[in-house]
Amino acid sequence: MGDWRDDAECVNVDPEAFFPVVKNSEKEAARICEQDCIVAEECLAYAFKTRQRHGIWGGMVLFDQRMTKGGYRAQLKRLQELHG
Repeated sequence: MGDWRDDAECVNVDPEAFFPVVKNSEKEAARICEQDCIVAEECLAYAFKTRQRHGIWGGMVLFDQRMTKGGYRAQLKRLQELHG
């Protein structure tokens, strides 16, 4: 069985899209995570466990929001609702 990252929708997208330098340029990357990615929940969990502070993980923009338990749970719930 492969790593969850092998199934990530972002695997063929320029990584810079997920680590934007300019604020508000993250919308397309977040859309890819939330609407198209089947491993967004695993991605978000990885970011939480490894205490990522930058980038977009599972649709959550980390430079806007600290990766707190509350923020993690809210985004996880959002992803579950989006993906059914």
